[in-house]
Amino acid sequence: MSAKREKMSSQIHFLIGFLKKGALLFIIGSVLRAVKDLLESVLSGQLYRIVIGLSEAAKGPDAWKEALLQMGMLAVLLMLVAGMLLIGEMMVMKVCLGTDRAIRRRLTERICRMPEKLRTQQNVGYWTNLFGRDVEITGESYKTKWGLMLSRIISILGGTVILLRYDFSMALFALFCGGVYFLMIYGLKSKARTYQQKTFEVLGKLSQLLGEISLGLPLIRFYQMKDRFNIRYQKASEESRQIGLANAKISTLALGLRNFGYSFSYVGILIFGLALVERGRIGMAEFMYLWSIGIGVAYGMQSLGTQLLEYQETGAALQRVMEGYHLPEEPAGTKKVADAAIRLENVSFGYTIDKPVLRRINLTIPKGQKVAIVGTSGGGKTTLIRLLMGLYQPDEGEVCVGGVSTKEAELHSLRSHFAYLPQQPFLFDESLRENLQLINPSAPEEALQDAADKAGLVDLIKKLPEGLDTQVGENGSHLSGGERQRIGLARCYLKDADVYVMDEMTSALDARLEEEMVNQLFAMEDKTVICITHKLAAAKIAERILVFDQGKIVEDGSHEELLALGGVYSRLIKSGDKNTGDGSLCSVRSFN
Repeated sequence: MSAKREKMSSQIHFLIGFLKKGALLFIIGSVLRAVKDLLESVLSGQLYRIVIGLSEAAKGPDAWKEALLQMGMLAVLLMLVAGMLLIGEMMVMKVCLGTDRAIRRRLTERICRMPEKLRTQQNVGYWTNLFGRDVEITGESYKTKWGLMLSRIISILGGTVILLRYDFSMALFALFCGGVYFLMIYGLKSKARTYQQKTFEVLGKLSQLLGEISLGLPLIRFYQMKDRFNIRYQKASEESRQIGLANAKISTLALGLRNFGYSFSYVGILIFGLALVERGRIGMAEFMYLWSIGIGVAYGMQSLGTQLLEYQETGAALQRVMEGYHLPEEPAGTKKVADAAIRLENVSFGYTIDKPVLRRINLTIPKGQKVAIVGTSGGGKTTLIRLLMGLYQPDEGEVCVGGVSTKEAELHSLRSHFAYLPQQPFLFDESLRENLQLINPSAPEEALQDAADKAGLVDLIKKLPEGLDTQVGENGSHLSGGERQRIGLARCYLKDADVYVMDEMTSALDARLEEEMVNQLFAMEDKTVICITHKLAAAKIAERILVFDQGKIVEDGSHEELLALGGVYSRLIKSGDKNTGDGSLCSVRSFN
């Protein structure tokens, strides 16, 4: 079996797998819809035969009665055809109603489980088009395109069998008329597939660019970058227009060939059939019957060619949906994690093979310890946190939480011990209440108020027009950076985890609120706190400070111990005092 046939077969099996128990119902419904075209050709031909037969017969009462009887039977058959079509549509749509939802649900589940490193290899535009355009095109394929292709195949096979019963040469001529067009269209298939792939890539770029413009609009305005982004958008739009023009040329050529093919078949079969009548091989009534069926065969092959051309878009979209569905899952073990004692042994990791971010890290963090992590940009601080939570696996060495390697840990059990506040918490376009309850949907009102109080949100909630039920906007656009950080902190308190991981939690807070938040967080008994920071307030009160530089822990100790050491930490403090006057570790404000 060729690679193309294997791909087609795998796509069919993929969709049938989604249809599940409804697969038989779907196939029966599709067949009922498909038989309609053949029966319509047959019934049209039969009507022509009755009319011709009536004109050739003696116009007596018996001839009219026979004609009326046959027409009555045709009317009944037409009603049966309409009934078959209706039943077929109902059967197919009953199965299809839930299939789109099932594909999206399973695709979402698969993407949520894929490794973090794999997710970052594609931009937002790719995922947007995958969930939107590609799933829609895939759904359209099994709802209409496959049913139409099946209808054409049945029409071609059934019509050919009927033609062969009457005259072999007429069957061959009808197949010839359709086959010529089919072969011409088949030659366009490769170009159509190439342009469809390019269309997806360009639409992905446009979606990504529009997303960036939407999220970065304040920055674009402030730095007067409108013209630059207009040029980028115009360039992407022009590329899309060029590909669209190429697609339109192929579609226009296919339509022109189809119209020519249909006219050629219509006239050609008429002349060919009349020639057979002239030679006495068939009668006029039989010719009118076969003419309609012959046109149906030729048109069926022409339409099949058009469907094959259109399927290039469907096949490309379906292939991407299949690839999304078969994305690998992030590695997960089965061992439960009982506590949150942390140990790293000779851990090395890099996002690419040739550029390690962490180099042979050895580290133990006992339960309940309060740790501050500082260091130069790109030193591996945030990467360390991602390794602890199992978002990445080390290239070398072992990361253990509660005595269990993250490679063997059941991920839900592992992550249940962590509460994580990134530097820029993501807020959904929901109410403040809903954003908090994402962490703990069953949290009572008292727990929400307590978490808000600990995170310093009480005054904000009082100012909001609808309190906790106020909409925060897309990614919290209605709020300040400090307010978003405090909402992220409230989420952490709602989870009540064993380890609180804070990545620059106070970067957008004023000094008074920063000190209050840090003191409150570090005062929690029996809770491990790991705080990545460039501010002195958090580092000073931590029990332990880890100083990262070029992927290694170069210093480890308390604030006083590291100052006395006179090493990297001491130089960072002095640099902060000199440049800012507030003791900020200003040289480490960007993070990997």
